[in-house]
Amino acid sequence: MRTANLLKYSFRLFSVLCVICLFECPISAGAQNFDFSGTWQFNSMLSGPGAPWWERGTLSVAQDQTFTGSGTQSNGASDTPSGSFSVNSNGISMSLNGKFSTSLCMTDSTDSTITCTATLADTSSELIVLTQQSTSTTLANLAGTWKGGSLASGPTSAWEQVSQTINSDGTFTGTYTKSDGTTGSTSGTLAISQDGVVTCASGACTDPTFASVVNPTATVMVGTSGAATSTRDATLTVLTRQTNATYSLANLVGIWELSSLASGPGAPWWQGGLLFINQNGTCTLSSLTSASTSGTASTQNGTVAISSAGLITLKLGPTTAQGVVDPNMDVMVLTSTWADGATHQISTLLNASSASLGGGTTATWSTGNTSSGYGGYPTSTGDSSTPQSSTPSKATSSSKSGQTGQTAGGAQTGSSGAMAGSSEPESSSTAAAAQAAAPAAAPAALPSSTQASVPAAPTIVVVTPGNSQALVNFKLPASDGGQRITQCIVTANPGGIKTARAGSPIRVSELQNGTPYTFEVTAANSVGAGPPSQASQSITPGKVPDAPQIQAVKAGSGQAEISFKAPASNGGSNITSYTVTASSGQKSSGLSSPITVKGLPARKPCTFTVTATNGSGTSAPSHTSQSVTPH
Repeated sequence: MRTANLLKYSFRLFSVLCVICLFECPISAGAQNFDFSGTWQFNSMLSGPGAPWWERGTLSVAQDQTFTGSGTQSNGASDTPSGSFSVNSNGISMSLNGKFSTSLCMTDSTDSTITCTATLADTSSELIVLTQQSTSTTLANLAGTWKGGSLASGPTSAWEQVSQTINSDGTFTGTYTKSDGTTGSTSGTLAISQDGVVTCASGACTDPTFASVVNPTATVMVGTSGAATSTRDATLTVLTRQTNATYSLANLVGIWELSSLASGPGAPWWQGGLLFINQNGTCTLSSLTSASTSGTASTQNGTVAISSAGLITLKLGPTTAQGVVDPNMDVMVLTSTWADGATHQISTLLNASSASLGGGTTATWSTGNTSSGYGGYPTSTGDSSTPQSSTPSKATSSSKSGQTGQTAGGAQTGSSGAMAGSSEPESSSTAAAAQAAAPAAAPAALPSSTQASVPAAPTIVVVTPGNSQALVNFKLPASDGGQRITQCIVTANPGGIKTARAGSPIRVSELQNGTPYTFEVTAANSVGAGPPSQASQSITPGKVPDAPQIQAVKAGSGQAEISFKAPASNGGSNITSYTVTASSGQKSSGLSSPITVKGLPARKPCTFTVTATNGSGTSAPSHTSQSVTPH
């Protein structure tokens, strides 16, 4: 995978920034508790010597955090990424096909969106955006207004901001504004596949290289296009759904994790960090760039504003950036232009604070309880010394222009993109100044015209057991009480273990294998916690079985019979099925040995593996069998 990249070191600045500012910080989902199991769709793009280039595809992550996947690159080449996620002292790391450059990774409080910035061996910079795969989105789900923008990287550099309206039949109309000030209109017809991949069927967006993916809540679309040849720019697009809600600054208060990529003369360059937004509109950004990953985080103070229609303006030093946010207040997208007038930037910001609201855990950080840098950042002593400035690679200036992106929104065109970006690093402010700008602990809820109350009870959909854990999937209540739901709490019984996150699903850890558990979920807003859901059905955590052992394979006419030995350990619960997989792709399941796989190609050699499944999951595959040739 050319993204040598995808996710190596997930870094969190919470401890660093809290130490610098010496204030109480909310604690969101920490790296030590991450779980990315499931199916993810990724889009990535390079700037610098490797551009123009993008890759998009799918990763399937198992409960043990190993993954396999498939990808398509901008030149049409196929890729088969594989590796694993793990936790080390720097946060979340990822091994990927033995190809790695250091990267900084972010995830929102629900682990439903991941962004990474990375440096490749050739010094190229990369931005990767991963969203959980949607399997039920239809064109009707996309109906409405979308706003966002794109960044182009390659022979030229530019951003584009768009506002488009999608109809339930996939037709759309819209307008766009480019970074050079030119404007225009678009129209066409979209198509969507069963796995949530959006393409253009006709109209102005027609481009054989264009495709985007939709997150499960149909509030964010991410796509790539272009770069089929080295003379054509690659484009990365991020769009957010818009609603008729009336916004205020209170909607943005909290902690946002930032990932940025620049293209043009200042590239290769990326930036990653935490943006703390305060109730009074001031903000503090602590970040690293591709030029400062072994140095000290740069700290900048600025201001944030949002119009009643949802247009966000972020000012950090001399830079003004503009953008939009999705209706769930989870993903913010910004674009901007550097002072050289030719380097352009896209930034994604993920809401990391909502998991700690509504009475969630807080902790006071001090120099006494942080002995080492967290997430790739050196330890701060909390004094008033000025951190080192971080300067973009190859940039001739350490400040961007005050140029702002135009109001934009974006639905689906071949190059629609995100809005205004974070600032190009400049000299950092002092820790004392950062303390003066210390953020409030929690974002406020959306405005309401009626008196607020606690949310109604959520509804548990399914609970999946695992090794000393369980994954609880649930639906949010129909009524949020007039205030945005900021936290959901799952309680496991017996034991009363509580786990809080911003939304579904929630993984409950530290359960006892072999002990039956039921679960309840409550939702909370700024008023308080609502009533619990009905208790779930009982499940029993346990380990997955060991791998079975293949003993014999007998070929037949278009089929093969596979005999195997049951695994040495069933993981503590009964094995419910065995599955035999042929190297040619055919599968067959059964309750015991032997199992016959039919539909095999005649006169072509095949090998086989067997897995065992119990209530906690599926085992690793057996060793590969000897090759046989069906007749």
